[in-house]
Amino acid sequence: MRKIAIILVLMMMLAGCTELTGDSTESTEYTNQDLEGLYVSAGFGLQVDMNPDDTYVVYMLQLEDCYDTEEEANSAMEELTTDGDLVDMYGPDATLLMSDNCIFVQEPLEESGITITDSLNTISGTPYIEMIISEETYGNFVCDNGEAIPGDWVNDGEADCPDGEDEAEGAEDSLETVTTEVTTYLAADGYGTIVYPEGMLGEDSPAFCMHMAPPAAMQAFYQTVEGLDNLTDEELEDIDPEVLSTYPSIIVESFAVFDQNFADSSIPSLYGTACESSSSILVSWFGVWATSLAEGTTDDNFMMYDFSVADAAGTPTSDSGEALVYVSMDAGDDLNWADIRIQMSVDGSAFQQCTQPGMDADTGCHVTDDGDNKWAFAEEVTISEGSDDLCSGPCNVELRILNVLENTIIYDSNVNYVE
Repeated sequence: MRKIAIILVLMMMLAGCTELTGDSTESTEYTNQDLEGLYVSAGFGLQVDMNPDDTYVVYMLQLEDCYDTEEEANSAMEELTTDGDLVDMYGPDATLLMSDNCIFVQEPLEESGITITDSLNTISGTPYIEMIISEETYGNFVCDNGEAIPGDWVNDGEADCPDGEDEAEGAEDSLETVTTEVTTYLAADGYGTIVYPEGMLGEDSPAFCMHMAPPAAMQAFYQTVEGLDNLTDEELEDIDPEVLSTYPSIIVESFAVFDQNFADSSIPSLYGTACESSSSILVSWFGVWATSLAEGTTDDNFMMYDFSVADAAGTPTSDSGEALVYVSMDAGDDLNWADIRIQMSVDGSAFQQCTQPGMDADTGCHVTDDGDNKWAFAEEVTISEGSDDLCSGPCNVELRILNVLENTIIYDSNVNYVE
């Protein structure tokens, strides 16, 4: 099994799966039905399921893992479905999809709080789908001392400002609603791109494009990253992730067929000037990977963290105060509880903030640790109910871990089935 870690706002997985495709020298006539298939990017993907009448459904794909052989992939698939791991990690409605020895978890693209507008179009004889995903969120709330906190912390039942003004009646009236639109193009030639607007990936961040390719591109990208082991420190230092000309030729050549096919596809004419800083799939993917590594080695920037969530022992009952899940820190430096907050959603409800270790449990969720005032690498903490009964039987739990100093989410879990 082969796997590398990548961060794109949240932690994602990307690995090698298949053999390379051919070049793009032959002209091909496409129909709407050619939109059927998988479009992969840095660790996640989209699946288009076309109907005979040219209607379609688009699914989100989360990469579970990739394997060297079909036998290994089939064995992992069977283990996930028979040992209960799939239900534990993704809930009872999770669907698995295997393509080119890679296993994906298929989920509906729809999600509460977002609006999707999509259309089927044609450009230069090539059909494509355009999707505009809109989400309305609150801007920051500014405390009396000038500190800014996320807008969804206002009137959530727990004071986050020093004087508690974020919980005052009418505090939400000062919040501004921010609408963010992400545009996705998927073309029948197998390529696509996701256009993130300015400021979405961080304050003052430029527009960013994550390009998409057929599943076979994962193999080339894996080989590209693996090839870095053969470079000297000086060669690595000379690489500017945003400038393809600084990449060693051995890296460029391993991905050339996909970058050429992408350049010859209809996608560049669809996104226009929005992706001028990232006209290469390799740059789009490699830049994210390299940036995540650089940030993960600094103490004063965003540290690479990873966590795993497991079902606590016993089926929840109508009693309160029961343990629901265990959360283990699998990667990252020690965290002080003063710097982070854990939020939990049950069965799709609004996220509520859990009371911290050492504090008295409130009505919602509560965190318990080993009592040393920090969350250390490999340490497992317990998330329990407070005085209210949150799960009266099997339920779905989602978790968020927030860095309150930098006002960022460092972990956003999948749906975890608690039974």
